[in-house]
Amino acid sequence: MIKNNLKKLRGDLNQKTVADSIGITQQQYSYIERSDRMPSLEVALKLSDFFKKPMEEIFFTFKDNKQLSDISQKEVV
Repeated sequence: MIKNNLKKLRGDLNQKTVADSIGITQQQYSYIERSDRMPSLEVALKLSDFFKKPMEEIFFTFKDNKQLSDISQKEVV
C-alpha cells in the first residue's frame, strides 16, 4: 500500500489551511492524507513545494513490497 507522511508534516496546521494553500478542497486533502486517493502529479508537486520536502519524503512508503502498479487501484484527485 502506498502511504504518505502528510499528517506528520502538517503538524499543528489544520487540513483546510494546507488545502487552501495548494488549491484543493479540505475533503480532497483529507482523502490524500488518509491514503484513500493518490494525488495528481500537480497536487503532489504543490505539496512538495508547500512542505519544502521532496516527493519521495512525502509519498511512496511501501508496505509488504507492493509495486507502483498498485497506484492504479487508487482514484487520483
